Amino acid sequence: MNINQAHQFIDFLIRQSNSGVYLSPTEKDLILNRAQTQYFNKLYGNQNDYRYDRPVPKITYAITEKISRSLAPFLSDPTPLTIDSVGQVTTPVDMYQIVSITHAISGLDYEVTRVEHDRVSNNLTSEIEAPDEEYPIYSQLRTKLQFYPKTLATANIIYLKKPIDMVWGYTIVSGVPVYNSGTSVQPVWEDMDMNEVVYLALTYAGLNIKDADVSQFANQKSQTGL
Repeated sequence: MNINQAHQFIDFLIRQSNSGVYLSPTEKDLILNRAQTQYFNKLYGNQNDYRYDRPVPKITYAITEKISRSLAPFLSDPTPLTIDSVGQVTTPVDMYQIVSITHAISGLDYEVTRVEHDRVSNNLTSEIEAPDEEYPIYSQLRTKLQFYPKTLATANIIYLKKPIDMVWGYTIVSGVPVYNSGTSVQPVWEDMDMNEVVYLALTYAGLNIKDADVSQFANQKSQTGL
């Protein structure tokens, strides 16, 4: 589903609700992009689903093949990192969440384990868990990753990229905006996932325009699917 088809789908669903509401192309882009962020966060793992006795959300990345496939378009290729002399590297600008970090020694990949910053000192002073090249660790700072041992020098990262805002590009023909694929930014979701994004977008529209029918219709579709 491209961005133009998504706009047409929104128009169709609103017509089906008999609300008489009109959304401009800019408004449709706005609610679609809010919806895709919400849907992305839901698939990756909503922190509101965590419980003290069950530290895993009901829906989270890699918990099922379907979720992994849905998020696959956002998965980076293995990306080499050059670590500086103090053991730091700047995080990729498009990174949303780290999936894995590895360090290669003689052709073998060793996992670099994430340790929260407040517990790093425990590892560094431990006689058992002190990091070395075969058992390195890292902590995530605001814009950098800190590696131990600091002499690690290189690593490879795989991460989920941030969703890019979709844009319905257009040109004006006889005073009317006409879809232009050349200036548009297309969604990267598969069609099934894009359907869910549209239903979530309609929920935003229903709340913003105070129209219960649109919101109810979108919520019903989001619950039941096609």
